[in-house]
Amino acid sequence: MPLNSEVDLFLRAVGFVLTGSDDADQNVIGDRTNCVFAIDQNVYRLNNVHTDRIMIPIHFYEGLEPLLATLAEKVIAPAEGKVKALAERRLMIEAELTKPQ
Repeated sequence: MPLNSEVDLFLRAVGFVLTGSDDADQNVIGDRTNCVFAIDQNVYRLNNVHTDRIMIPIHFYEGLEPLLATLAEKVIAPAEGKVKALAERRLMIEAELTKPQ
């Protein structure tokens, strides 16, 4: 059986999804059908992913500006809203904890 030296795109994609980096050095633990991966000291068990719920929309952008506008709308703005809500919640909790008894 000849050995294949080409890069495993599936493993690269899993590494990118889990770390956000193309440089992730991932290893498969056990067999690949159980979807158990190790990256550095972390073990990820991906065997309970519902693939029918994954939606990857295909978009074609005419230049960088529409792409950045979409990222600002779909990713950055919701994240900023969550950060603001968490900051407000933290302040309420701190006020409750420091309230005189």
